[in-house]
Amino acid sequence: MKSISGIVENDAFITELYGALPKFECVNIHQINLNWDGPRANIIFDLNDFPDNPPRKWRGFNTIQIEMTAFPLLGVGVGRYSSGNICNINIEKKDNIFFLRITGDSEANIVASSVGINKVSAYLNLPDGLR
Repeated sequence: MKSISGIVENDAFITELYGALPKFECVNIHQINLNWDGPRANIIFDLNDFPDNPPRKWRGFNTIQIEMTAFPLLGVGVGRYSSGNICNINIEKKDNIFFLRITGDSEANIVASSVGINKVSAYLNLPDGLR
């Protein structure tokens, strides 16, 4: 896995979409999945902003969704997980160890040897009244 930002592996596509690695602020977390295989944590969330110049196949959509993996896990703590889940995800790297801190409607701390983006996709997120 390669990192353009120096923080998150496999970040080339998302960095090209936004011109830089976007800040993961006010994201909507759909899922935090802990898996014994690795062990690893998968986090699926929607970004707050849609890129100004998306790929042609994404025209008509309004939401970018990212699946991120922390692997292998060195530590996990979940203080709260709620519905709504508007959160900030802060990622720091110290001495080749990654520290993910989730704050907001949910709270968690994840420590891992690597953090990477597995998938970037887009979809049409309809307002509640139109669903």
